[in-house]
Amino acid sequence: MRKFTLLCILLVLLTSGACTFSRSRGRATASSKGAAVTPSSAQANTSPTVVPSPTPSPSAPATPPTPSRSTLPEQSPTPTSTPAATPTPALPTPTANSARLDSTFTFAPNPDGLGFPNYTRRYPEGDLTVADARAMFGDVVCARVEGDTCIPHPKVVAWIDAMNRTMHEVGHCVGFTVVSYQLRADIRPVQMFGGAVPFDLAPKAPLLHAISQGYASYYASNVWTQEVRGTPSEIVQALIRLNAPADIGMFYPQYGLNGHSVLGYDVVDRGNGIYHIKVYDNNRPGQENVIVVDTNADTWYYAQGATNPEQST
Repeated sequence: MRKFTLLCILLVLLTSGACTFSRSRGRATASSKGAAVTPSSAQANTSPTVVPSPTPSPSAPATPPTPSRSTLPEQSPTPTSTPAATPTPALPTPTANSARLDSTFTFAPNPDGLGFPNYTRRYPEGDLTVADARAMFGDVVCARVEGDTCIPHPKVVAWIDAMNRTMHEVGHCVGFTVVSYQLRADIRPVQMFGGAVPFDLAPKAPLLHAISQGYASYYASNVWTQEVRGTPSEIVQALIRLNAPADIGMFYPQYGLNGHSVLGYDVVDRGNGIYHIKVYDNNRPGQENVIVVDTNADTWYYAQGATNPEQST
């Protein structure tokens, strides 16, 4: 992932909703007033972000020299009925140990997460292709179509190359987060990848391409334009109001091009102002992990943070 000027948490609602790309090069910047974060822990006063599902509005492709919110037309796979980013009434104070996210969506890293870990260059057969871009955005990525063959715009080729370079360098974590949710929600039936449960799926080309598509959708402008920022305490409340799984991105700017995406699938009130956000971490298949938020100090902590899947915590 790309460098943030300050530490933040990003929460993105995971759906198969449409995605657009814009010319905007910047990324959300969070203000920080707390302790620094080390590779083995993430604890700071931050300004996190919540992003709900996007809505389609097709547009022509534009120049995407780098993967920083690259410019491409909207993604338009399947419609969704996810809630909009509108204010909702405050919920009652949860009781200790109560789960607050959608009770109809249950998730466990095993069997619902993928059984193989995040990777960088290990599976080049899963690199993003013109066919992937066409599946995501339609024929608008094609300069022309000859028979059933898409002759892509040069700008699209440049964007695909940029996406693959980024994934080779920093990993595919966002793709894992998106695909694991899609599999659990049956947006992508697990059977189409040759298994009964996600954890048993092998890293074969069709699944690897789905992961690359999921990663590339991270740079969609109509995801980023729906950010809702706040402190760690406000992020907990935003998750509770959202009442749905979310992509939680953790960034530490001191280490350059780095960050990590996990699937937040539950929030538990531990009492005395402490909340646990349960997450599926694709760097650690099958393990149950939590982000700890102290609403008294307005800090967050994640003991398993790693900036690269090939490196230690």
